[in-house]
Amino acid sequence: MFKSFVFASFLIQAAFCVDNDWSTPCFGGSCRYNQKATGTNTLWSSLVVNGSASSISDITSAAGWTIVGCNPDNKEQDIRLVCTGNPQDCSHLDQNGAVGTIVRLPEDCGPMPFARVARKWLHQNQTLPSSVSAKFKQRAKSFTVHGLALDTNFDSVDPSQNGEISLYVEGGSVPGGNGQTNLTQTPLSSEDLQSRSFLGDIGGLISGALQGAVQLDILLGSQLTEDGYLKGFNVTKTSTLPPISVQKAFTPFNESITCPALDGKASFTGQVKIDVNASAYAQVNFGFAAVGKLVPPKMTQFGIFAGLDATLDGNMKVASTATASIGTGLIPIFEQGIPGLDIPGILSIGPVFKVNVEAKGTATANVDLNVDLSYSVQNAQVFFPPQHGTSSGNFTPADTNLNLSIAPNATLQGTVEGHVIPTVEFGLSAIGGIAKATIGLNLDTSATLDLTLQPLQDELSGCVDLHSGFSVNAVADANFFDLFSAGDSVTLFSKDFELFKASSSYDFNSTTTTKRALVHHRRFHPRGFVAKRAALTCPSSLADLIPIVNQALSGASIQAI
Repeated sequence: MFKSFVFASFLIQAAFCVDNDWSTPCFGGSCRYNQKATGTNTLWSSLVVNGSASSISDITSAAGWTIVGCNPDNKEQDIRLVCTGNPQDCSHLDQNGAVGTIVRLPEDCGPMPFARVARKWLHQNQTLPSSVSAKFKQRAKSFTVHGLALDTNFDSVDPSQNGEISLYVEGGSVPGGNGQTNLTQTPLSSEDLQSRSFLGDIGGLISGALQGAVQLDILLGSQLTEDGYLKGFNVTKTSTLPPISVQKAFTPFNESITCPALDGKASFTGQVKIDVNASAYAQVNFGFAAVGKLVPPKMTQFGIFAGLDATLDGNMKVASTATASIGTGLIPIFEQGIPGLDIPGILSIGPVFKVNVEAKGTATANVDLNVDLSYSVQNAQVFFPPQHGTSSGNFTPADTNLNLSIAPNATLQGTVEGHVIPTVEFGLSAIGGIAKATIGLNLDTSATLDLTLQPLQDELSGCVDLHSGFSVNAVADANFFDLFSAGDSVTLFSKDFELFKASSSYDFNSTTTTKRALVHHRRFHPRGFVAKRAALTCPSSLADLIPIVNQALSGASIQAI
């Protein structure tokens, strides 16, 4: 499936990612628009619309029209235009009525390549700029200035007027090879695009959609590997997007309480404070392909590919002189937009890099923890929906610093869990916003401290369990044309790693634990905490903390549970 998707995408790209032909009008029922990636922060894209000869027309100079006064930024506007070319070419717009026709626009008219004609009339302003009127004086001809109301309300087009209009669109930040092409536009039936599984049937694609849309002479050269994969689709090498760098400190939980005198000490302020530091360096790439109908609006096939390389160097600190139930929920602390794609009225993909943090559990008093959340992500590749390819990647722990101190004479009972979650979100909006969804690629790094300890003479009896976790998954938040649903997901990686574990007893006259755990201590996942400002409880005892572990762990030494 992956090979079919990538190879098919390359063939279309090689055919379409050339300069737009502004000398040939879109009169045959098929029209395309290409956007090249011109450097950093830009993406390439290709769009093809296809229908009957009367459903799609052209108001560029290639079709004989000159537009007078068009705002390049407005998706909905009234324009004036006059036929300065062959009247027979200009009359194509009125085949079966101009209203409801999809028209190609020149690049300086509106932000979109295609628009719907909502209304056509004889404009009350029949004057022209001298540069335009001179063309008629030279030929001693009269002229008529028309008015057109343009918009991107493609769902308002009645398919019974001119038939259905199919569309194909693809793009991304990871261009493939520069195929040499020889293109001749020919009509393409709606069935050619709709009757075949584009993303899964390369044979059907070549024999149907491609051969109908264009005549290709593609020289692949060395762009494909021996097994047919596209070399240029290596997401670690060909991105047009800049890397993302994040360094953000945040305190998701910090609550205090006034406590009475205890253990010979005056009254004091009990506190539970959790600090996190999000540090990440990431390179994101993506590509997509979609097939469907512009009229009536519907996507019948869609696939998105995302690539990621990242270095994650988070950190969590817990300092507690009180006891508290914690449930912060996800807290956003960083957001940065990534260059995306917007074809107004047809398809918008808006990537965003976010960082969320979360703290939850029951913090016990007399604890001080400082632990890194460090991981390496290499060659992560995600296909969504999952059936369009095998998602994979290399995910490994990095070097980790660990410091844990506790009170030797206190009962310690609790579990506290902290998360730093970098996320790449792809916001999707298709065909006038009739379908919207977000696909989130989540990199959930966490640390969990589980304490069950009671004082026994010079020892603490019980268990100390400190482990980290790393989970990587992609999940959708909404239904998208029934191609995927809310909650659909793909998991690339999910493991817990043991950082420190001791059970039975800890001798405070020794620098090492007297007995290591023989069995894995069950990880506790607190549920149901909804309030950040939970009531705090003063400790039953208070003492100076003693370090029980102070280590710098190499990534290679950290073992999965």
